[in-house]
Amino acid sequence: MYSLRPATSDDHERLRLIHDAGFHDVVDQVWGWDDDYQIQRWANYMAAVVIDVIEVDSEIAGFIDLTKNDDHWYVTNIVIAPEQQRKGIGSAVLRDVIAQAQSAGMPLRLQVMKLNPEAHALYERLGFVVNGEIETHFKMEYVGQ
Repeated sequence: MYSLRPATSDDHERLRLIHDAGFHDVVDQVWGWDDDYQIQRWANYMAAVVIDVIEVDSEIAGFIDLTKNDDHWYVTNIVIAPEQQRKGIGSAVLRDVIAQAQSAGMPLRLQVMKLNPEAHALYERLGFVVNGEIETHFKMEYVGQ
């Protein structure tokens, strides 16, 4: 259904546009959206991390940023392009990450913006529960279904 590959510099602009589409509304509501700031923030982010591109039929459908710490794994970001949403891609990727984390004996954590109820509901359906919160986000951990 999907494949993963490391992002290259050629992917950065497309991935930024996917990121912006996925987060614009909630970021705008919480902090206000500033294009120049977001472009610079994205450039800094891409310089600091290694992310995987999610492809469907050889087309970029989104990306995932998974950090594998010594004591837990953390989904920093998973974003699916708007035209690819509601097709089960994000769920499939997360189910595979859950299986890999379980196989490695690692807790799997993430956080979701409080103003993103669709993502929150998806994570709950997949077996994540809220185990903390900060002002803008719920912290969640996979506990199973």
